Amino acid sequence: MPKSNQTESQRFKWVHTLSLVLAVVSHPAFYTLYISFIFYYSLVSPIITLVIILLFSLLIPAALPKLIHNDFFLKDRLKRPRVLIMTAISYAICLVLLRQCVWVTELSFAIKLIYLLLTTQSLCLLFAAYISLYYKISLHGIGLGAILFMPIAVIWLEPSYFSSFNWVLYYGIGLPYVLLVSLQRVSTKAHNVGQILAGMGLVLVCQMMGIILAEQFIWR
Repeated sequence: MPKSNQTESQRFKWVHTLSLVLAVVSHPAFYTLYISFIFYYSLVSPIITLVIILLFSLLIPAALPKLIHNDFFLKDRLKRPRVLIMTAISYAICLVLLRQCVWVTELSFAIKLIYLLLTTQSLCLLFAAYISLYYKISLHGIGLGAILFMPIAVIWLEPSYFSSFNWVLYYGIGLPYVLLVSLQRVSTKAHNVGQILAGMGLVLVCQMMGIILAEQFIWR
């Protein structure tokens, strides 16, 4: 093989690997765990809390596609509904366990945010399961929407953060990241722009619903 072709092949392999890593780390299944690590020192009995979150919001959901369809990436939208519904149930179990356990009975800002994130994700997955019967909505778009609209939840929980929140830093990092992941999904033909925007929009709707449900049934 000519040296130029080898170089191009190696470059393509690196781009493909980077693209795959980016797709994995930006998957919404990781977001609750990320938030938990950010607020680690605000949690009561953080190790036990993280174990529950790791098991029910990441490991079980990550295993479901392989167990049910033997297809980790679920490129066929018709394979998604059953997996998404079971993942939503796993999130709901995580929420119930956290709510019932003594080590998180004190509703700190951190645990309220985790509750809201789990509620929002559960709603998003249930709606996405139905939408996937007719349209391939982007699950990464849902994750990106969580990044874009997370400050709304933060300020709703703690209005005083509006003036102290570093908007420039957050969106200075967040917006390029959202754009980069979106370009990755479109360039690899995993989704089109409309499917990604649909996922983002679903998050906004479900987050508003999640706040209402959390205030009525979870944070009391």
